[in-house]
Amino acid sequence: MKFYKNNLEEFMTYSILMKYENEMREIAEALHNILKVDVEIIDNNLFKIAATGRLKYNLGKVIKGNISCRVLEEQTLIVVNNPGQEDICQNCSEKFDCKQKMEISAPIIYEKKVVGVIGVICYTSIQKAIILENIDKIKKSLNVFCDLISSKIYQTERAHKLLEKVNFLEKIVNDMKKGVILVNYKDEIISINNRALYLLNLNPENIAKSFNIIGDNQDLEKSITFKLNISNKNYEILGQYIKIDSLGFESNKILIFDEVYDTSNKNSEELKNLLLIGESKEVKNLKENIKKASEITSSVLISGESGSNLEDIARAIHNLSDKRNLPFEIIQCGNYSTERLNEEFYGRFDINSSSGIRFGKFEFANGGTIFLNDIDKLPIIFQYDLLKIIKNSSIIKPHSEQEIPLKVRVIAGSNLKLSEMIENNLFNKELYYRLNVIPIKIPPLKERKEDIEIIIDNLIKKYSDILKIYVHKVEDSAKTKLLNYSWPGNWQELESCIEFLVNLSGNTGKISDYMLPEYINNDNFYIDADEIKAISKLEKAEIIKALNKFGNTTSGKKLAAKSLEIGIATLYRKIESYKIESELKYK
Repeated sequence: MKFYKNNLEEFMTYSILMKYENEMREIAEALHNILKVDVEIIDNNLFKIAATGRLKYNLGKVIKGNISCRVLEEQTLIVVNNPGQEDICQNCSEKFDCKQKMEISAPIIYEKKVVGVIGVICYTSIQKAIILENIDKIKKSLNVFCDLISSKIYQTERAHKLLEKVNFLEKIVNDMKKGVILVNYKDEIISINNRALYLLNLNPENIAKSFNIIGDNQDLEKSITFKLNISNKNYEILGQYIKIDSLGFESNKILIFDEVYDTSNKNSEELKNLLLIGESKEVKNLKENIKKASEITSSVLISGESGSNLEDIARAIHNLSDKRNLPFEIIQCGNYSTERLNEEFYGRFDINSSSGIRFGKFEFANGGTIFLNDIDKLPIIFQYDLLKIIKNSSIIKPHSEQEIPLKVRVIAGSNLKLSEMIENNLFNKELYYRLNVIPIKIPPLKERKEDIEIIIDNLIKKYSDILKIYVHKVEDSAKTKLLNYSWPGNWQELESCIEFLVNLSGNTGKISDYMLPEYINNDNFYIDADEIKAISKLEKAEIIKALNKFGNTTSGKKLAAKSLEIGIATLYRKIESYKIESELKYK
């Protein structure tokens, strides 16, 4: 540490970080909450400005830190895996009684000078193990925080000279949900964010550096349409192309966009979903309802029996709408824990992200469509959250006062009757009315008998192409059984069955009745999408007996559930799963 000992005048220079003491403390706390280890921030005079946990004991004092001195001198990040045992610790007064298990310190650089150090210190073996497991990500995060501090200093200390940079940084913050491409003076892509990759449907591993754009717009407040060519793919995008030559960055242009246009005529758009193939009255009505729903932005509630592929209908609505080139996000309400649902709604910290933040699905879907599948399984607490988001057209993250405006089309799907769940206080009534503005019911396959043959033909073609197996014939006996089967598992059961049969056909190119699953060959027995076994048939019979005894009313179902010793919600699920209502004496 000769540099500092022999240059005391330099050592006791003005500390720019002292002007930002409150900000430094907030940053230290934020980093501590993220990494779950103690953090300290020291200025160029070795004065401890901010600290967390055990490191607070000498807050506001000049420390004797060999590691911090080395970082200040060498202007580079230093990792000490075994404090007290490494060469850098030889002159430390606490060498033989060091309580630290590990330390990582990084320089804060302003105008090519080190103005301070951020240190991350582990005091337990568990903390050390976690840090070591994620060492590269931790170092990246530490450098990001150092850059944030430097940016803050630049914004305040050189506001007039670097006003353009301030506007640029603010633009980046505001447009994190948009596609961003950084381009150098050679018109080569040097960075492209995940949102841009998603909107342009590009693979980051195969993306070419070549970049060609027609159009120029340096007005930060206006967006225009550009023709863009990347990796020999042509796009039309709505965005802003900003020159930032005076900032001294490797990149001197930035493209920010959130819309990618399909140049094909919208009138040529067709409902190509196999689920919507057919000429029955039911499917014609369904297609008409989908088209009507695509032309407006009100909420949609899609309902249908188990296996009806509600997501496909939601995608069809989105793809026919003006939002078809904007985000389509999905939240599977029935598949996630409360913690995961919270992340799906509001986002979380992501160490892999340059900003340290992973947006929630509503933010990702902003401008486009969000589909909440199995909305009937959404916990009550999140039902209230969803209601608030829909009512206010905005989202407020937990532990934050910032209200984020949303312009997102909400579509929900359910296999259960929400109206009956409301009667039993299992679903929020106001939320139901907010979602059910445009109700769309998917007819079960048993009501579309005349469509089954053409659907089977198209599914055979689909899986013949996928599996590279040419099926040219379905024998009459097999076709008859397929057409007469009731398909209680609806689309999912039918599609799985056809995939199975195409696999079995092999080199023969034929589907014969001996290949059919047992539940189709046997007229007296079938399994649904959940592969119901014989014991389930007994359960179904007992539920029917109880409902016939007590009645199919709400109060009757409560009595039936009590007599069966199951919960009312469980009863509703089993009624839906076993398709019981059509077999009841009292409907």
